[in-house]
Amino acid sequence: MTERDTRSGIILVGGKARRMNGDEKYFHTFGGVSFLDIIITALSPVTDEILLVARDEIQCGQFSSYPDLRVVSDIQKEQGPIGGLHAGLLETTSELAFVVACDMPCIQPTVVELLFQAAEGFDAVVPLHENGHIEPLHAVYRTAPALNYLEQPHSRRMKVLADTLNTRMMPMCELRTADPDLKSFTNINHPEDLEQLRRDGGC
Repeated sequence: MTERDTRSGIILVGGKARRMNGDEKYFHTFGGVSFLDIIITALSPVTDEILLVARDEIQCGQFSSYPDLRVVSDIQKEQGPIGGLHAGLLETTSELAFVVACDMPCIQPTVVELLFQAAEGFDAVVPLHENGHIEPLHAVYRTAPALNYLEQPHSRRMKVLADTLNTRMMPMCELRTADPDLKSFTNINHPEDLEQLRRDGGC
């Protein structure tokens, strides 16, 4: 049995949450647990390390209660998620990294594991919906080739990164084996989304 690639989980917490009335999404709660804690719990069994990527040093200070996690800030400022991915990959010691936005509290470790397993021979594994929409912020990237692109990105769009790399677009039908209702891909973009999640009983 060959030794598997080392793995990191990169949680992007630097968004400005304009659609959530400026409230930081990662501190929103479901069932009395913050989104951030939910995501950390999901990633812990399938990664070797977890990093938080904040937008600046001031925001980094909000995570002093997580002494076991590395917290880094964007180097390429005001670049959105692609800047956060760049900062996280620069700091990771792993060969593969799963990146997730902090507004996706329903992620399942079984889905993340499937994405990691599918990365052999590819630079990235990105979930693909039936309608052609992709999930580049719930995806696995191989550190070296992704950084090679991100050092001089030609676009701020994550889709362009996925299209440029040797990416395996993984159909949702394959991920339904681990998450039949695909709740892992629930985004909480507005206060109404959070209320709907609570009314539905959660993930």
